[in-house]
Amino acid sequence: TIPLPSHSVFVGWSLVKPTGDYDTDSKNIIDAETMAKYHFGVSDSDPYIAPEFVFYAIFNREEYVISFKDTKTIAGETSVFNFSQSYLYGDPIEEPAEIPYREVEESRIDLTERITFMGWTEYEDKSGIVVNEAAALTAIVDVNSFIAQNDKTFYPVYIREQVYARAT
Repeated sequence: TIPLPSHSVFVGWSLVKPTGDYDTDSKNIIDAETMAKYHFGVSDSDPYIAPEFVFYAIFNREEYVISFKDTKTIAGETSVFNFSQSYLYGDPIEEPAEIPYREVEESRIDLTERITFMGWTEYEDKSGIVVNEAAALTAIVDVNSFIAQNDKTFYPVYIREQVYARAT
């Protein structure tokens, strides 16, 4: 028994030996019809004598979806920020370039306040607008320190602060 590469997905068969655990070159994969021709001995000289061929099992790394989501309701209308990207197992995750902007109903925020994006959390119940910066910082994770090992969703964390609290 040959051990399978870790976190791998069978892609197909090839007549070309892969150079490592994974073969990302899909042009070497042969389809079932072509494989049957090789396997059942269709040759120019004698269609009943099968030539010898070696077929190699081809694997690729598993693929995972990493999502960044925020749902907000303003004046009865719900909007969703949803950014998803596929990563192969072991690839470093990058946070999206676009940061979700959290609008707040005017009646719920003072003129001297603002909502500031602080970062991302893995926990939906710790996302949204938090009361103070210390609470926000305990929930925030460094997205760029994660590697793709499973499907994962991150949620934004915001704080409500005075507009004079820090320079922008």
